[in-house]
Amino acid sequence: SSSSKRFNSSNKTSRYMDICGEISDNEEDDEEGYSQLDAVDRPQQVILTRHFFEVHKGTATFDSWEQLVSAVLMEEGEQGKLQDDLSGSNILDPVQIFGSVATVLIEACVWGLVGYYMMQNTVVGLVLTILYGIGLLLAVYILPSQLAGMVWPNIPCVIGATGVLLAVLVKGSDLSDASPGSAGLILLVCIVPQTLAAAAWMYKLPEDPDRASLFSNLFLGLWAAVQALFIIVMGNAKDTLFGDRFWGWFHFAFWALLLQSGSCIVLTRYLFVVRSRWSSAELVSWTLNLGALGLAVSVSALLNIPYTDEMWRWLLFS
Repeated sequence: SSSSKRFNSSNKTSRYMDICGEISDNEEDDEEGYSQLDAVDRPQQVILTRHFFEVHKGTATFDSWEQLVSAVLMEEGEQGKLQDDLSGSNILDPVQIFGSVATVLIEACVWGLVGYYMMQNTVVGLVLTILYGIGLLLAVYILPSQLAGMVWPNIPCVIGATGVLLAVLVKGSDLSDASPGSAGLILLVCIVPQTLAAAAWMYKLPEDPDRASLFSNLFLGLWAAVQALFIIVMGNAKDTLFGDRFWGWFHFAFWALLLQSGSCIVLTRYLFVVRSRWSSAELVSWTLNLGALGLAVSVSALLNIPYTDEMWRWLLFS
């Protein structure tokens, strides 16, 4: 039943045809086919699925039992490889480790640069940030794909940082007043551009699974956009810092994070069960980990963990 969910059937059809053609070219090929099947004891019975029938209907004929067995065994091998690909690995890859450290350092550098020049010279900060982003964009096309995958999220981050500096140029120090006008400006020049850029670069995810790290930009961009829209509709979220309006925004923000994280976990299940061209171990890993992290953060905030002394909150959190 699980083989009915396999994909890329057209590619496999041509590969099966190649094998069938090679085995049936002459008697020597037939003998070679027999010798290749010795490794699997020449099975006297195989299970044919409806998917196998649909793949070969009208496109392949089998002149011998060995040809049919070869095609069936190859399909079983493809399914086993797919399961291995999606199961991931628990090996600590040095490239991934150093790439993760580099990503954290780059993020700290970008936002440190933005924060410093917001107070010093915004124009200089804007120019340096743009040049830095161009350098990162060139780097991802030079680095190995696995290492480039860890650097990709920094590029939309630089786009967002550029938007923040533009907003500072437009509105100045009033940008931090958490007013509807400031929220709308940040949404327009920062949140939307970085999120759309991440989505555009993720379009080639099926060909380059290491771009799955860009899902973090989509996740944060969507959550930030919802918060900006809330402030635009409801008004200043900074009024009386710990007043009713602030706590209203606080609870809205973390309930939104809770729902978004749950949706990520559902998406993980979909990607794993309903195989498509977007299914990959990398994307499954990013959606699951971000969903689990967001779930832990949102539940902790909503239950006031670890500051509460009420037992029922700790029990619910556990």
